[in-house]
Amino acid sequence: MTFAQPIFLATLGLLLPLLIAYLVRRRRNLVRVPSTLRWRVVAVSKHRNKRFRFLSRLLSLLALVAAIWALAFAAAQPMLRGDGETLAIVIDVSASMGDRDAGPLAEALESAEDLIASRSPRDRIVVIAAGSRPSRLAGPTRESGVLSRALDAVVAERGMADVPRALELASSLLAAEEDARIVLLHDGATDLTAQRLEVPTGERRFGVGRDNLGVTTFAARPARDAHSDDDREILVGVTAAGESARRARVWIEAEGVVIGEEVVDIAGGTEQELRFRSQLPVRQLEARVAALDDVADAIASDDVATLDLGARITPAVRIEEPADVEGPSRFFAERALRAAGIDAFLDDENAASVVVTLGAPSRRPDRPQLILGGRGEGRWPVDVEALGVLEGEAASFRSLEPNHPVTRGVDLDGVTIVRATAIDPGRGAPLVELDGSGEGGTVVAAGGAGRERWVYIGLEPDGSDVVLRVAYPVLVANALAWLGGASATVIADTPPVTEARLPVAETEGPTLAAPVGWGIPSLPMWLGVLAALLLAFEGLAYQRRWVR
Repeated sequence: MTFAQPIFLATLGLLLPLLIAYLVRRRRNLVRVPSTLRWRVVAVSKHRNKRFRFLSRLLSLLALVAAIWALAFAAAQPMLRGDGETLAIVIDVSASMGDRDAGPLAEALESAEDLIASRSPRDRIVVIAAGSRPSRLAGPTRESGVLSRALDAVVAERGMADVPRALELASSLLAAEEDARIVLLHDGATDLTAQRLEVPTGERRFGVGRDNLGVTTFAARPARDAHSDDDREILVGVTAAGESARRARVWIEAEGVVIGEEVVDIAGGTEQELRFRSQLPVRQLEARVAALDDVADAIASDDVATLDLGARITPAVRIEEPADVEGPSRFFAERALRAAGIDAFLDDENAASVVVTLGAPSRRPDRPQLILGGRGEGRWPVDVEALGVLEGEAASFRSLEPNHPVTRGVDLDGVTIVRATAIDPGRGAPLVELDGSGEGGTVVAAGGAGRERWVYIGLEPDGSDVVLRVAYPVLVANALAWLGGASATVIADTPPVTEARLPVAETEGPTLAAPVGWGIPSLPMWLGVLAALLLAFEGLAYQRRWVR
């Protein structure tokens, strides 16, 4: 047998004064009376019950000794399990849990500390953070310092918690343990009805029924009628948790200056979208929301969202390589694409993507198209016509359009061009021109709209040193950003709507065990009940004068 709090065994020292009180008899007071005739009948009956009186005192003594023993052992929390228990504490760290200083997460951490403090010396504990990607922070271990550092490392995320995967992780870690259980500390935002676990699982919920306002969408994109790169449309989505309507102030800040604000009424459990416009040359924007109806706000972290306007989202890319294209074109094209942020290339022709064609396009895809090189015959974009190869003096650099999004930031001074393929861009915009021949020398051009956008770069790897300069990956990156459309849209990292609305699952999964007892193990509880019964019996005995 082991004890979680062995210091409380010192209360057994109370048995010593108890034994002294029962063994030491009080001195009798002698009273002189004229005659004892009146007491003789009573004295005979008392003399006959002397043995019963001794037995009752002995039973009273044993009851008090047993009560003190039971209370001392209950406080010391004895554990009868042979090798101890293995406990997995799964802590929800989603945005709806708030932060570790206040709110449900702070309460969950306090409960986790209580579970760790009340364990047996032989118990082992696993701490798992249930975030978007569940992770094991510590354990199984008996080391208090390791567990404390694990709890200190718990930080709320801005996204959703994958609680089912966290429970599966805990179950897999405890599958080989004979005596194991899982405790889930969360806010009820996850429905556990479909969860199937072999390890007994209990849960405790925090912060149920809260009200909240939060920014769930914050994005910016170039305005359709923009006259500069700084002219942007801004979208802000604000949601309200609870059943009642909320009144809130929503505003946009740029470097601490309010550039737009609006007061809105939001129905409970819904999201409201607001649109603003900014023409300021700033690198960062903040969207904020504040309640105007004196209702408490459950989550403070979702009241502010930050947008980095320097960020860009790279579009998906699919490469088409005609059979007659030589190896260097593929090599330099992939290098430039990866430098632009492309990590993988799509194979599915039906997926939304930018099609990168090496050489003349063999067909006209229903997608934005980047054409790298123009050798061979193909199906060009509408109004585009191949003019042939420019060599010698015809390949001398003439001009570059610096204000188009595709060629912005591209420097071609000093570039050696031996050979390039020119096109007639038709209604497209010529961006880089060489001296050419009588028919023209456009070797970089862009045109089209929407899904029919296209960019042509006819500076080939084996005919120019541009692929060895910074200008080439910058040119490709600009082309992808312009073709992708959505790549010019910047989206802030905000909590999902489902987190800001604080949904609570109404039912618990049928496989979940009954909620785990908090702070009092089963054996100490029964010892406490035994002590209470014994003390009650002792009090009744003295009240009925069974013991004197």
